[in-house]
Amino acid sequence: MGMVGRHLGGRRVGARALLALLDEILIISVLVVGVLALGVMGLLPLALAIAVAGAALGLLALLVYRAARSPLLEYSYVPIGEKAVVVDPLRPVGTVTVRGEYWRAECVGCAAERGETVVVVGFDNNTLYVKKV
Repeated sequence: MGMVGRHLGGRRVGARALLALLDEILIISVLVVGVLALGVMGLLPLALAIAVAGAALGLLALLVYRAARSPLLEYSYVPIGEKAVVVDPLRPVGTVTVRGEYWRAECVGCAAERGETVVVVGFDNNTLYVKKV
């Protein structure tokens, strides 16, 4: 399969989802520290402060867990209508490059040899659908 593993048109965004949670993480952290400080200072019963802090940390853990397991895929661009160059022969499935990126491709109703130019007519399930020019 060669260079296809480098880029199949999408990537997991679990890390990006975690970064999007940074504001929630900050708010919950401030809440936990604040509530525990109120409990230590005696302005709030210590047991209540610990319970609220524990609930907030549990919510934070749930948010992080869901974000880390997020199966979302992001496709920043799909090159519909663009020309591609065949890298591995399309009989009917092979590999093409578009703008220097390697994609899995399927030739619709045709076969194409290495070096031939094809045009992208569709995309589904990490596969570009192409036709001969």
